[in-house]
Amino acid sequence: MEIYSAGSNLNGQLCRSSNNQDPCKIYSPVESKIVSFSAGRNQNVAVYEDGTAYGSGSNRIGELGLKKQGDYSLPKSISLTKGFFSSNPFITKVACGLSFSLFLEKKGSVYITYNFSTQKVTSPEPIVSVHGFMQPWIIGASGRAYLIEYDENDASVPPKCQQFQILKDEIEESDKSLNIKSKQTNENIEPIIDICSISKWVIFLTKNGKIYSKRNNENEILLYENFGNQKICKISGKTCHILALNDQGEVYSLGLGNNGKLGLGNENDVDVFTKIESLNVKIIDISASTDFSCFIDDQNKVWFCGLSIFGSKKGKFLVPEKLTFIEGVVRIFCGYSHIFFFTDQNCVHPDSTIQASLFDTLAQSLRDITKTITGVHDLSDQQSDDLSHNLSININQLKSDENETIYSNNAEKYKKQIFSLEKEIEKLKKSNNSICEETAQLIQRFNETSQKLNNENSYLKDQNLELIEKLKQREYEIEELKLKNENTNLSRLNHENEKLKKQIEFLLQKKSQKFENMTFIDLTTFKQITDENLIGEGATAKVFCISKEKKYALKQLKGKGKEQESDFENQKHFFAESQFLFALRHPCIVTFYGFSYGDKTHPPSILLEYCPKNLSKVIKQLNVTEKMFAIIDILYAMRFIHSNNVVHRDLKPENILLNTQTNYFKLADFGLSRILPATAMSDSLTTGVGTLKFMAPEVMNELPYTNKADCYSFGVILYYIVTNGELPEVTIGQVCMGQIPEIPSAVNENCKQLILDCWEFDPEKRPSFNEIILYVKEKNYQLMNFIEFEKIKRRVEEIEMYEEIFLQ
Repeated sequence: MEIYSAGSNLNGQLCRSSNNQDPCKIYSPVESKIVSFSAGRNQNVAVYEDGTAYGSGSNRIGELGLKKQGDYSLPKSISLTKGFFSSNPFITKVACGLSFSLFLEKKGSVYITYNFSTQKVTSPEPIVSVHGFMQPWIIGASGRAYLIEYDENDASVPPKCQQFQILKDEIEESDKSLNIKSKQTNENIEPIIDICSISKWVIFLTKNGKIYSKRNNENEILLYENFGNQKICKISGKTCHILALNDQGEVYSLGLGNNGKLGLGNENDVDVFTKIESLNVKIIDISASTDFSCFIDDQNKVWFCGLSIFGSKKGKFLVPEKLTFIEGVVRIFCGYSHIFFFTDQNCVHPDSTIQASLFDTLAQSLRDITKTITGVHDLSDQQSDDLSHNLSININQLKSDENETIYSNNAEKYKKQIFSLEKEIEKLKKSNNSICEETAQLIQRFNETSQKLNNENSYLKDQNLELIEKLKQREYEIEELKLKNENTNLSRLNHENEKLKKQIEFLLQKKSQKFENMTFIDLTTFKQITDENLIGEGATAKVFCISKEKKYALKQLKGKGKEQESDFENQKHFFAESQFLFALRHPCIVTFYGFSYGDKTHPPSILLEYCPKNLSKVIKQLNVTEKMFAIIDILYAMRFIHSNNVVHRDLKPENILLNTQTNYFKLADFGLSRILPATAMSDSLTTGVGTLKFMAPEVMNELPYTNKADCYSFGVILYYIVTNGELPEVTIGQVCMGQIPEIPSAVNENCKQLILDCWEFDPEKRPSFNEIILYVKEKNYQLMNFIEFEKIKRRVEEIEMYEEIFLQ
C-alpha cells in the first residue's frame, strides 16, 4: 500500500512536515491494512483492520478527539475512552467533518469528538455507517438516517438523534415529498446507504440508486427525478457542490460553479444534476472538495477540475484534465483544501457502498442476539458464576500472550518512530536558536524605544513651560482689550483663554504619568508577591496587586526564573506586549510603568496600571451611559493603535479593563498584537490567533487578513455590550461560511446598522475605526436609548484634548 498527499499543509494535514504541494509519499504508522479513511476540514483519520485509529492535522478545537490542542503533522493514536485501564473500542469506520469527527465501533455504537470532548451517541438501533461534513449523520441497520444534534459550544449537553426515513415508491406513489412521520415498518423503508451534508442541503443515496435531498432545518425529503432509470452508486460533496457517479462510470455535478469545480467548462452555478460530457472515460471513483473535484478512471488515472492545489500545475481548470505526475491510483479522499491518493485496491473499504445483503444479514443478527439474551436470562445463578470465573481466567491468559506478541511485533516499528522523533528534535533545536535571535532583537528595539520616549518627555516638558507663558500672555491681552472695550475680540480671546486653561489643567493632571520615565522594577517589589495578592491568572502569566506610593498590577510570566528552560514563544509574546504598551500611551490603553527581566528566582515581569475589573465582570452592572463610555473608549483606543500600524488580534471583553478610580475603560493584553508595514496597511497577516467567538471569518478560514479583522471583533463586542452580555447565536461553521446571526429587535437601528457593517464578510467593506467614530458622532452617540448626551460629549472632549496635546 502506498499513500500520497498534496495541497495545503498549514495544520499538518498532509501527514508530513514538508509544505510541498505536489503529491509526496507518506508513511503509515501501522503496518496493518487501512479499512476506513476520511479527510475533514483540516483533519484526517485512518482506521486499521486491528480496530485502531490514528489522526493527523488540526486539533485546535478538539475535532480529532485528542487531549492536547494544536496541530499534528505526524499521525497520533486516538483513544475514545478515559482512564488508564479502560479498553479502547474496536473502530471500523470514521467520518471527519468541519469541526467534528465520527467513529463507528464494531458493535454498532457511535462516538462523536468535538470541543475537546468525546461523547457516545445514544441511537435507537445498531449503526452501520457514519457520514457528513457540515453536519454529523449516521445510518442504522434498518436503512433509516439520523442527524446527530449537539451543542458545539457546550460539551456537557449530551448529543441527540433525529430520525429520517424514505418510504418505498410503491407504498406512497402519489406523494413526491416523503415525510418522516409515515408508516414505521422496516418492509416499507427504502434503505439509505450514503449521505452528503453540505452548506444548505443534505443529499441521500438509497439502496436502489436513487438520490433524494432536503434543506437543513426542514423535514421534507424530495426525489431528484432527472436521472430516470439510471442507478447512482456513489455521491460526494463538502460545502457547495455535489458529484454523482452512476453504474456506467458517468459523472454528474450540481451546485456552485466558481473556479470551474463542476467541470462543465464554465463557472456558472447549476441547480440540476448535469452530466460532465468532457469526461469521456469510465470513472470508478469520485471525490469533491471545497474548490475542486477529483476523478479516477478505469485505467487508474487521476482527473482534476477546479482551483489547482498543486505546486507545479497552477490555475483554474474549467473541465477535467488528466494529471500526469501520478498514476496507479485506485481511491481518492479530498479534504477542505488537501487530497490523498491511495494506490492499493484493497487498502480501503468504500464507506459509501453498503452491500444490499448487509441489511438482511444485520436483521437476522438482531434476531439471533435477541434469542441469545433470552437464553442467558434462563441460566441459573451457579452457572453464571462458573461462566464468569472461567471467562476471567481465559482473559488474563490472553492478555499475557498478547503482551508478548505486541512487544515482539512493535519493536522494529518503535525504532523507526524513534528515528523520526530524533529528526523532529533537531528541527526544534534550530527553531529554538531562531527564537533566541528574535528575542535579542526585541530587547534591542525595546531599549531604543525607551531612549526615544525619554527624549520625547524632555520635549513635552518644554512645551508645558511654553503653554504656561502663552497663558500669561493671553491674560495680559485680555486685560488690555477690556480697557479698550473691544467686545468682539474680547469674546474670542475669552473662549481661547478658557480652552488653554483646560488644556493646562489637563496637562498638569496627566504630566506625572506622561513624563514619568520608564524604570526597571526594583527587585524588592517581588517580596510583595504572595497568593493573597494574586488577582488574576491566565495560560502564560499571573497578575498580582503591588503597593508602592499607590496600587499597581504586576504581570509576571509563569516560571521560576529566567534561567529555567521555558517556552520561548510565551517569552516572545510577553516581550512584545511590554514593547507595545511602552510605546502606546493613551488614556484608553492600560498604562505601562516598568519592566523587569527577572533573576534566577523571578521570571520577567511588567508593572501596569491597577485595573481591578474587566468588561465581562461589570457588564450587567452598567447603565446605558456607562455602556456608551465603554464603546467610546474602545473606539478611540482602537483608532489610535491602528494609526500606529498595530493589529490587536484578540479584542474581547476580558481584555477591556476598568479603572474604578477614573472610570475609564482600558484596552489591554497586546501579547498577540502584530505590526503591519507602515507604508501599506493593506498588507496582510496569515497566522490564525485570537478567541473563536470574536474571530473574523477570514482568520477562521486561515486566509490572509488585515486590521479589518479587529473591526469584525468590535462588531461582536458592540453586540455584547448592547445586549447586556449576550453573544451572537451562531456556530463556528456558520461564521466561516459568512452567515450573519440575528440581531435582537430591542437593538436600535443606528446600532444594528453599525454591527452589520462591522460583520461584512468582505473585509474591504468594513469601516475603519475613524469612520466608525464619525458615524457615531453623526448619530449624536444614540447607539442606545436614554443616554446622558452631555456626559458622553464631555468624555469625548477629554479624550480628544489628550490626543491634541500629546499625540499631534
